[in-house]
Amino acid sequence: MMHMSMNHGTPVDSIVDNGDGTYTCTVYYAMASAMSGMSMGYWELKVMIGGMMGEAAFLYPSIMMDMSGDDVKAKLQGQADKIAGMGGMAMSRDYYIYNDGATQEMAGTHKVDLFIAAKESMMSFPAVSVSTILNEGDATYELTVSTMLVEVSTNGTDWVSATDAGGSHWTATGLTGLTTDEAGTVYVRLTINGEQKTTNGSAPADDGTTAYATITVTPGAMSM
Repeated sequence: MMHMSMNHGTPVDSIVDNGDGTYTCTVYYAMASAMSGMSMGYWELKVMIGGMMGEAAFLYPSIMMDMSGDDVKAKLQGQADKIAGMGGMAMSRDYYIYNDGATQEMAGTHKVDLFIAAKESMMSFPAVSVSTILNEGDATYELTVSTMLVEVSTNGTDWVSATDAGGSHWTATGLTGLTTDEAGTVYVRLTINGEQKTTNGSAPADDGTTAYATITVTPGAMSM
């Protein structure tokens, strides 16, 4: 939970039980809690074991603005795909595409990893993949994800379909046009249930420029 003038949640990855009394989970922060030394609010992480009647621990991490030059995330929006907005008015559903890193491959090409979450409300940003039910139980805004296509490009023209790596993690491999240790741009298209998400929640522009998100990545060297 981000505590500020308007409190909100953030996407969280699935929890992994390591089997030794520890657990692993990744939080994908929607924003920093401090920028240029100025507080924007504070993040509260509540960790519960055993449900509401079990044990709870509270963590308050300071999340600084990323200074790497890479983009942490990008956003695309639904068209007919809506959620309830302020005052109950319908608004486009936001889809957040997080940069999970880029890496050189054996063949001299590169792979890009992404994590994708959807907005249900200011408090709920679930990871989304095929079979996810968004706003479940809401007769107006419930959406079952039947099909999901994630495509990645390095030039906005030639597209590679990413593979679902599970838990809303997607990997695009065999990408050309990136250079190891140099910042480059990748373009990401997202189509759910046949609807292509756009940067402005309207139908894609004739030149296609609103039909993809752009993310700056700096690929790392191949892992040995």
